[in-house]
Amino acid sequence: MDDEIIPADRRLRGRVLWWGGVATLGGLIVLALVSRLLDVPEDATDAVLQLAVDRAIRLARVSAWVVGLSFVVMGLWFLRLGHLVRRSGRFPPPGMRVIKDTPVRTGTRARRIGSLATVTGLASALFGAVAVWFVYRMVAVLLGP
Repeated sequence: MDDEIIPADRRLRGRVLWWGGVATLGGLIVLALVSRLLDVPEDATDAVLQLAVDRAIRLARVSAWVVGLSFVVMGLWFLRLGHLVRRSGRFPPPGMRVIKDTPVRTGTRARRIGSLATVTGLASALFGAVAVWFVYRMVAVLLGP
């Protein structure tokens, strides 16, 4: 059993928590704005309804790109992690900072983690690309050009 433990980087942990909170708050604000943006009065005219449909189409396309690109970037990060783990033969790879005390894994356990990171990266990147294409096709079919 490996005895080496990589100590947590407190500054990195603080940054992760800070940016996670900022992203969460930003997401809640965007959801509130989107909800108001898509509200349509019950007595709306055809022009107002068409404007709402156009907004929904734009929103769906922007959302597809944001979500798709997020998955692609996350996939590329996992692919890089898997490569570094398999090349170095240990997890976490040398020089990697961690947000909690992490025992070093070597040998079969490290190769397993590296392989899992690679498979996760490929699946995530593929899902992101397919999600963008699928949402674009769905929007085109359901809501128009």
